[in-house]
Amino acid sequence: MLDYERQQRILELLRTEGSMTTAALAAKLFVSEATVRRDLSRLEGTGQLRRIHGGAMLLSGPEYELPLSLRDRQSGEAKQNIAAKAARLISDGQTIMLDASSTVLRLVPHLAQKSGLTVVTNGPKTTIELAARHVKTLSTGGIVLENSVAFVGRQAEQFIAGINADILFFSCRGLTGDGWVTDSSLEEACIRREMLRRAKHRWLLCDTNKLGAQYTYNICHVDELDGVISEQ
Repeated sequence: MLDYERQQRILELLRTEGSMTTAALAAKLFVSEATVRRDLSRLEGTGQLRRIHGGAMLLSGPEYELPLSLRDRQSGEAKQNIAAKAARLISDGQTIMLDASSTVLRLVPHLAQKSGLTVVTNGPKTTIELAARHVKTLSTGGIVLENSVAFVGRQAEQFIAGINADILFFSCRGLTGDGWVTDSSLEEACIRREMLRRAKHRWLLCDTNKLGAQYTYNICHVDELDGVISEQ
């Protein structure tokens, strides 16, 4: 098991249990306690958990939202691969809708290579990156979620409701084995549902680390989508 895979497994166990001892984690993962302690130190450094005497706990329970700045560093190569695949689906002159996810953010450099695009997004960082590349951009405005750095709420949803998009690219926190696209944020789930209603074509960008993971809120089912793009 790779270091990253093992660390993701630690997070999955903590989401289920809330907290665990180093010894219990080592037994579950079939590794030494020294290896677990190193993993816990790295995960604490990224703000995903807190080490306690003899073990670790999640900072805010199973629905803790990792800040966008940290999520953007995870699975970087996979996200670049996904973005390159998604860009092949875009034609000049289209109206493109993007959510505020770190995976979809990787699409921005590819959009600058197209002509005549109009991009609609609820991502403040995405808006800035697009404007810097002189891409025509419409931003929803609304309430900003601190960790996600996403515009949400009634104002953002009403803005999306007035748009007709050719294609939507969005991401999620987990894709269950039976095809449900899920997230830990109710607000982001709501605006993504509105985006799905306003786009002719819908594509989920989802790296394989999210496969099999389930969170509280359902966004949609994969049967409602044109497809799912992963790095593999």
